[in-house]
Amino acid sequence: MAIAKKTDTLEISVGGKPFTVFNFSQELPKPFFSPVLTPEGHVMTRSLEKPKDHPHHKGIWLSVDEVNDVRFWAERGKIFVL
Repeated sequence: MAIAKKTDTLEISVGGKPFTVFNFSQELPKPFFSPVLTPEGHVMTRSLEKPKDHPHHKGIWLSVDEVNDVRFWAERGKIFVL
């Protein structure tokens, strides 16, 4: 496995092939992995474009439902990566 750190991303490859990108820009409402690729290079996650039906669905991400009435999973609040 190899990890290449960029300004707002970590590019992760496995066996010399791209696997995923961890996106953590402070401009984003939450960090997420996208795209996630199969060994053959097929994209397994949604586009980074905001889907109209569920704009909070971006790649693979972890979040909580609500904290102090803030719905983080729905991007009503911001999750920071330090």
